[in-house]
Amino acid sequence: MSNQALLNVDDITVEYINQGQRFAAISGISLDIAEGETLGLVGESGCGKSTTGRAIIQLPSPTKGNVVFEGVTLNELPHGEMRQVRRRLQIIFQDP
Repeated sequence: MSNQALLNVDDITVEYINQGQRFAAISGISLDIAEGETLGLVGESGCGKSTTGRAIIQLPSPTKGNVVFEGVTLNELPHGEMRQVRRRLQIIFQDP
């Protein structure tokens, strides 16, 4: 296993606009995941766990920051290519 990160999330932020007001759903999240590692996000309801996962797979794309998977910056991929990459990424949501 190499020391190179398979997935690098660098300072991502996702902002939404509600009634003309901009707010950050998540802000400044950074992490590296090496090949063979698994990441679990744990927190209270509404803290941004799902938004973080969705931003990593570019649904929606982060407002700020970069996501690099296998050396490819996902933020820069055209829609069709991103669809292909999503098949190799997996989010498992909690079963309520």
